[in-house]
Amino acid sequence: MYSIFLVNFRYTYGATFHTLEDAIKVAKYIGFECVIQTFDDAAIVAVVSPLSGVSYMTFNINNLREP
Repeated sequence: MYSIFLVNFRYTYGATFHTLEDAIKVAKYIGFECVIQTFDDAAIVAVVSPLSGVSYMTFNINNLREP
């Protein structure tokens, strides 16, 4: 499951999505810069921007945190 976080407003969209494609479709419709995260561990999966389009993450950003 995926959730959408609106970066400019520091707001999580009030719905979750079963597929990444559905989340990207809604994020494009919203029209603001959005981060798509997994619902369970909040790992960033993709960034959707009205100017640059969709960027998929190739690594898990949670692994960069220091212990």
